Amino acid sequence: MIPETSHSAGSDKISIIIPVYNAAPYLGECLESVLNQSYRNLEIILINDGSSDSSDLIARQYAEQDSRVHFISHSGRKGQGARRNEGIMYAHGTYVGFCDADDMADSDMFERLLHAILKNDTDMSVCRLRTTREKQKDNQAVSTWVIDGQTSAEYFLTRNWFGAFSCNKLFKKNLLQMTGKYPEGMFYEDIVFIPQVCMNAEKCAVIDDTMYYYRQHKSSVVGSRFAPYKMDQVQAYDMLIPAILSKFPELKVSAHAKRFISLMEIWTIMIADSYSSPEFTRLLRAKAKESRPYFTFRHSKNKKRILLFDFALLFPGLYTIAIKLLYRRK
Repeated sequence: MIPETSHSAGSDKISIIIPVYNAAPYLGECLESVLNQSYRNLEIILINDGSSDSSDLIARQYAEQDSRVHFISHSGRKGQGARRNEGIMYAHGTYVGFCDADDMADSDMFERLLHAILKNDTDMSVCRLRTTREKQKDNQAVSTWVIDGQTSAEYFLTRNWFGAFSCNKLFKKNLLQMTGKYPEGMFYEDIVFIPQVCMNAEKCAVIDDTMYYYRQHKSSVVGSRFAPYKMDQVQAYDMLIPAILSKFPELKVSAHAKRFISLMEIWTIMIADSYSSPEFTRLLRAKAKESRPYFTFRHSKNKKRILLFDFALLFPGLYTIAIKLLYRRK
């Protein structure tokens, strides 16, 4: 386990890193959600990544109003991975969390994530996230359980809510540092880095509750229409899969099934958005075909999707027509 002295919850500083790029319509709500956390011992590292809108002005105003906000501004854009690496380097907290500048955290999220780490003596913690602003209320008790590094990798591969997201997790800073850095100069850097962080954690506390609002809109990486940068996922999986299999070769089936489905989904989005690129199509299909022999339909946990994508590989013309007719986005 990563060594850590024991502290009372209130004495442990959490550094929350927020890269900002053209997030002016949402940045105020994001910062209000972080600054109004029930856990007060926070350091908010706000890094402007060359925004061309009013994000810089908004960030400066918040930094002037609250001494916990440390604002760093850059005129050039390097990307989210580079800015997160910069934030980790400047962080003074024992623990590090992340928030995207267009998202929102529930008011008790970081307190509960830290409590789960301290109570269960783990290296990190994770909660569910949601894509709706309002949280579903119910009377059911919330479960928390502890998993090891291999199970964390398996969760990434098989449970979409766990994901490679940086923002629904809290980490010991030295866990991030011992893993390395986010890759820079590419999108979807989380896919490469976060699963490796999870694999290096001896224990991870899982809170079965949604505490992070992951906003999807037309300008977001997830919500936007297909663009060439989405092909960075090909590189991301090319980097991640060998890293997983070198440590946990028994996850080969799940790893290649995850890669296959992810790449075929990119191709499907291309078709739905009427984005024509024979080069991208050839690459996605070729990479998907590389992974397909490693798992059987019988053992797949996503049988319907595997069946659909197998049809797509066998009959690409028919699949293209069907997607254009049924799912074309406006």
